[in-house]
Amino acid sequence: MFSRITVGISLAAMFALLSPVGSAVAANLLANPGFEVPDAAAGDQAGVTGWNEFGEPWTRWVTRGVPANSGLQSLKMFGPWSQWAGTGMIQAFPAAEGQLWEAGVYSRNDSIDAMQGANFCVMKVEFYDAGGAPAGGGWATGVNLFEVRVVDASSPLNTWQYFTTGPITAPAGTALAQYVLVEVQGNDPVTGGSVFLDDASFSIVPEPASLSLLALAGLAFLRRSRG
Repeated sequence: MFSRITVGISLAAMFALLSPVGSAVAANLLANPGFEVPDAAAGDQAGVTGWNEFGEPWTRWVTRGVPANSGLQSLKMFGPWSQWAGTGMIQAFPAAEGQLWEAGVYSRNDSIDAMQGANFCVMKVEFYDAGGAPAGGGWATGVNLFEVRVVDASSPLNTWQYFTTGPITAPAGTALAQYVLVEVQGNDPVTGGSVFLDDASFSIVPEPASLSLLALAGLAFLRRSRG
């Protein structure tokens, strides 16, 4: 028999041993996911650290203009005042066929600059092969392209909402998984509105077999601790 203190020490040691494995598999891979850099204390700032950007540079900012979902800042995107044009952010990572990936983000339609008309924002996951082409051939929704609309003019005001793709499987030929946030002007180029985004995430989902192995390793560790 061992004491309650010994149990606590054993459990803490077990998690210390297992956490590097778990975090390596399930950690959020995105750099600057909360858009805290650069510092927008003195006003909105362009050039978002850690992200590759596309579209007009004046359409993307880190801001403290609305209450953040967490931290102090969020991402603001709008425009770009051209029909069906988009502005957005990208990060990409090495990937392999059969891996489970999951993307998420918090979005906000704020009354200080509410979305109007047909403007909207989507979160996308795209899978590419080693040559930079869509994995498995042309683009196919639900195969190498996954898209979730996270805000439009019908979204509730002044509320952070969480959206996720759920686990999605990298198709045959995958070499790269790409996370995309894009705000689209819609079919009326004169309507305004901004989307605010925070706490983006992109990770490899642990496979059930891996989780089972971790659980068995934890049980084995506890049994050895009783000896």
